[in-house]
Amino acid sequence: MITITKTKAAWKAYWGAMPLPEGAEAVGIVKTSNNGTGALIHLASGQYVQGNAGGFRSLPQREVAEALTQ
Repeated sequence: MITITKTKAAWKAYWGAMPLPEGAEAVGIVKTSNNGTGALIHLASGQYVQGNAGGFRSLPQREVAEALTQ
């Protein structure tokens, strides 16, 4: 299960001080049942990922799309 909270600033607590990759946008905070909590990042490729301390974790794209509509 994925829960998303859209926010413009709180995601930085999970991502850190480094810049996002070129073309990426932080959407908010994502909570997953197996990977904890992190920044929800929309990459230039169109993929949504969970960002923690400058690293990425893949997310199930269908679940993210559903959570974004709620």
